[in-house]
Amino acid sequence: MAINIYYQNVRGLRTKTEDVLKNILINNYNVIVFTETWLNSNVTNLEFIDKRYTVYRRDRLCSETTKKDGGGVLVAVSKHISSSRHSNWESDAEDIWVSIDIKTNNIVTKILICVVYLPPPVNLESLTRFLEHTNDILDKADQVIILGDFNMGFIGWSRGVDGVSCSAFNYGSPQGLALTDFMALNNITQMNSVPNEDGRVLDLVLTNCVTLEVSNSLNTISKIDRKHPPLLITVSELIPQFLKPAQKPRHNFFKANYNLIIAHLREINWSQQFDKCQNVDEMTTVFYRILNNAVETYVPISRPKKSRFPSWFSKSLIRVILEKESKRKKFVKYKNPRDRLEYELLRERSKKIIDACLQNYKKRVEDNIIRNPKYFWNYIKDRRGGETTIPAEMSLDDQIANTGTKIAELFAKNFASVFSNTVLPDSLESTVHGLPYLSLIKFSEHEITRAIKKLDIFKGAGPDGIPPVFVKRCGTTLALPLTLIFNRSLHDGNRTTAKPIYTAFSICHGDTKYVESYDSTLQHYKMVSLNVLRHMLGMILLFKICRNEIDCPHLLQVPLGYLVVCELYYTA
Repeated sequence: MAINIYYQNVRGLRTKTEDVLKNILINNYNVIVFTETWLNSNVTNLEFIDKRYTVYRRDRLCSETTKKDGGGVLVAVSKHISSSRHSNWESDAEDIWVSIDIKTNNIVTKILICVVYLPPPVNLESLTRFLEHTNDILDKADQVIILGDFNMGFIGWSRGVDGVSCSAFNYGSPQGLALTDFMALNNITQMNSVPNEDGRVLDLVLTNCVTLEVSNSLNTISKIDRKHPPLLITVSELIPQFLKPAQKPRHNFFKANYNLIIAHLREINWSQQFDKCQNVDEMTTVFYRILNNAVETYVPISRPKKSRFPSWFSKSLIRVILEKESKRKKFVKYKNPRDRLEYELLRERSKKIIDACLQNYKKRVEDNIIRNPKYFWNYIKDRRGGETTIPAEMSLDDQIANTGTKIAELFAKNFASVFSNTVLPDSLESTVHGLPYLSLIKFSEHEITRAIKKLDIFKGAGPDGIPPVFVKRCGTTLALPLTLIFNRSLHDGNRTTAKPIYTAFSICHGDTKYVESYDSTLQHYKMVSLNVLRHMLGMILLFKICRNEIDCPHLLQVPLGYLVVCELYYTA
């Protein structure tokens, strides 16, 4: 098995994001490397690359440098491969360091990929600083690939006797001697001999990987700059090491038999079920046990479909893409000109079909703006929403985890204080800041029903596994038990500590602004409530406050997304 790396100096991405996105979609590279991206914080990753990749980028910050707008380097790694960025290894040059986990002879090792852009003219001082900085890092790695635009076209490169590596000539300048000395000191070889239209080689591939080969790429992701031909870098005899996502069967609530579910729930005597409960904790346990039994009985199970293609790809487009990739591999193996011709025809056909598919998709989005505006906003979120994937390697203080189990344990350790056994009063019999007793607040079944009707059925389930579509479709039968549970909670004033309605949470990044997907610092993440019943409870309270049914001005100071009924009292 081999890992393929696509490299190109793109000379700016901001004006060609859609073309780049389409070209990436019809290919399947393990790693994509760009130099001179010219990106800034106004351009998000999903505008030019799809969700199959974890994107690491270092944009040029013009406010912190005397250089003009431009520059920038980027590495995109397939999510099938475990990868991480090492920001602490980056120098004052425009470089970025990313490691990927690979397996050779059943031993997992790391390959370091450094992408660098040295703007012309390359002076000896800046080159020396970068090379000396890199010297310190190479001691920490078994295998390394340093590639990018070195802008040292005065050095000539010719294939060695092995036909793979390159030997330097005409390198008598101080810069040339510094580079060749660095290569000799670290036993590194330059592998790229693909010339540009001027017969020069500006983009170098320095490595100690003995199975690495460089060739001119048949595919192009961005418009070709005549001084920088795109490269395909192949590292053979490697097996990617990655975190496998859990592909578990799940209930399909949209295909459930709600007539049978409603009939089943109507047979439940909720008052009788709750009479034996000593507190609201026991009530929620009984409630969820009955709901989960109904789900297991009447809701069908489906397995998530695995596809590396976007949902708007047509079957004909997918078929052409797969056939094109097959022809490419055949040409690379046998060098048959007929295979190359067929490949080029399929490549042009795939570009035409993807244009048509994308235009049809955009037209569907526009046509649904009035009837279904969510369709439009989903499109916007897909293009500008950023990443939600947990990185393959995360850290907490001085601890580093790189497996699913160990990462989960770090999250549990970080959030352990949330679930600590804090000793609290048994009831809320006293007022705080002159607020009324929470036990005086009471919900009617009509208010619960009204809140259920406002639920968005297209929202996902929270950690309790109950989605809004289930609650809304069964609203007539669930209004009564929810009324009893909510009122019991307010009446008792007990602070519920571990039941699903009150403790459901998920993980998201703590920064609401643009966040790079490679953030591996666990402290930057926070818990966010996503439970539909908890959200509904907060909405009912807010409605009563807005109608002046609850005279609690202090409650308005509490973020609604974090409300828990009894916590409101203490927070205020």
